[in-house]
Amino acid sequence: MKKTTVHIVPHTHWDREWYFQNTRATVYLISQVNEVIETLQNHSKTYFYLFDAQSSLLEDYLRFYPEKKAVLRQLISNHRLLFGPWYTQTDQLAISQESIVRNLYYGIDYAQAMGHSMKIGYCPDIFGQGGNLPQIYQKFGIHQVIFWRGIGNSKLAKTEFEWIGDDGTPITALQIPFGYFYGANIPTDSVDLQGFVKTMIPKLENRSQITDLYLPNGFDQLPINHHLEQIVAQLNQIDPARVYQISSPEKYMDSLQRDLKDHQVTLPKVYGELTDGEDSRVHKSIYSTRADLKQANNQLENFLVNVVEPLTTLGYSLGLRYPHSELEFIWKKLLENSAHDSIGNCNSDSTNFDIQARNKIATDFAQNLLEKTMRDISSNIAQDNSYSFTVFNPLPYARTTVLEANLYLPDGSFSFLDDQGNSVPYEVLSQQDQSDYVLHQAELLTPTMYRTDTNASSTPKQVFYSHVRFLIKDIAGLGYQQFYLKPQKIYR
Repeated sequence: MKKTTVHIVPHTHWDREWYFQNTRATVYLISQVNEVIETLQNHSKTYFYLFDAQSSLLEDYLRFYPEKKAVLRQLISNHRLLFGPWYTQTDQLAISQESIVRNLYYGIDYAQAMGHSMKIGYCPDIFGQGGNLPQIYQKFGIHQVIFWRGIGNSKLAKTEFEWIGDDGTPITALQIPFGYFYGANIPTDSVDLQGFVKTMIPKLENRSQITDLYLPNGFDQLPINHHLEQIVAQLNQIDPARVYQISSPEKYMDSLQRDLKDHQVTLPKVYGELTDGEDSRVHKSIYSTRADLKQANNQLENFLVNVVEPLTTLGYSLGLRYPHSELEFIWKKLLENSAHDSIGNCNSDSTNFDIQARNKIATDFAQNLLEKTMRDISSNIAQDNSYSFTVFNPLPYARTTVLEANLYLPDGSFSFLDDQGNSVPYEVLSQQDQSDYVLHQAELLTPTMYRTDTNASSTPKQVFYSHVRFLIKDIAGLGYQQFYLKPQKIYR
């Protein structure tokens, strides 16, 4: 009969910010990574280390110590230092599902570029598991998950189960029944170790269907245990009935799959969203904290997905460069804000101020990227008209609607025309005289307005920044339409 194998997994759960600011976490992160590198190099045959499955932490560290890239790449390539698949550990129920997809995309991409991305949906402290996560995981080639919160003992007596997503997608799952910190304080004294073996290990065995046990050795921002190798040696002497080893989530899940196959174990099935707080709090009250910051996050998610990316794709189809790096910058700022505990917003005022500032940077960047894209498209449209503006439709279907926009309009009478010369109904809602600003520019913003016709009158005496409402009809999906202003007199 196979002995019980206890997989002791060194790790840290890393909050990027909380009651403390990200700057404080980053200072400690640098020290932590340096210490982990040294430990892994000094114990080349035993140690593994899980850095909370967050690739952003690796990116943060290398921003300060790029010269460490080679040694990190070697450790990551050998699966001894584990990052990914997440960019940031994110509270799945407080953000959009597209944000989860991008989080995994950027997390896997960065970790793989450094040698390896862990293909386990690892969520040690997230406040509930979304019902469509099995489907999303499978699309990224992730077939196993490890998490703690969201399911109670009365619903799941054993820790290994088959999680069935909302769409029916199955995935092999392990719940960490007593938290990611259960084995954080393994004692070094042999007498205390005997007590640890008698009290802690049987609890894991009672919850497991297989002979391999997962014992996480870590806590929030907890330094690596330099004595773990000696502790494991003592455990094997004290408790010869079991095998103790320093391990990783990947090695444990490989053993789990072998045990399930060898012993033909049928896993219980659990369905859908997991938000049971019976044995592990899921803190549902966070969904109402700092609603202003959550709304700003949601608005930026929607703006990126439904406006900026469709129109930059339209620009690419018309010959413009696709802004991969610019969009990655925006998304990563957003994903920093959607991290646990950032998106929960149960933070210090100073931390929430930083979150608000990051959102402003990302939103401003997105708006300016969109404006530049629309300007580039509009500037390349051949036309002979004196004054034009372009309306874009980022949706995948044609639209007819009443639109409001801010336009610079000259004094006097004029009419709006569509690109077929048809009159367009409009209404000027408000105006602000900006003649000094517009007419005294060093370069004319719309030089085609000013002609040399002998019958032309002088330039406009006034130019108004105008809020206008007008009707648009049948603008093609992912398309645009030109509109023109036709003054009753010609300016020069």
